[in-house]
Amino acid sequence: MTEKEEGEIKEIIKPLLVSRKKIEEKLKELVSKVKPFISIEEETGKVLFNRTDITNKEKIALLLIGNYFAEIGKIISSSGLTMREISQALNLPITTIPAPLGELIRSGYIEKTNNTYKVRPFQIEKILNEIIEKYGEKDDK
Repeated sequence: MTEKEEGEIKEIIKPLLVSRKKIEEKLKELVSKVKPFISIEEETGKVLFNRTDITNKEKIALLLIGNYFAEIGKIISSSGLTMREISQALNLPITTIPAPLGELIRSGYIEKTNNTYKVRPFQIEKILNEIIEKYGEKDDK
């Protein structure tokens, strides 16, 4: 491939390219949005809830979002959780997990791979915007 052809291809894909600074700005924005709802234990990566009035579906979504942030922050090695791990983390009977988990999968917010569930990173902002629209941005402490 010639330099000219490489330049043309780079120009074509230019709208897809983002700088590290833009990624960091977006990350800061998402952290700011999720902060009223969860905290992450620094030593363990455990997700702690700052609100008690949210639905199980929202708890699952926020748990997986918290795990995503803990993983990219190198606090935990993987953000994926099994249904049993979700149940244990939320202190909910496992029988209450499949329905809201299914809704989140059908919405495209989370994905399942080998019985492990993870949030889809590019859906985090949409999830948080829906939760903020419903509850506002203040915690209930």
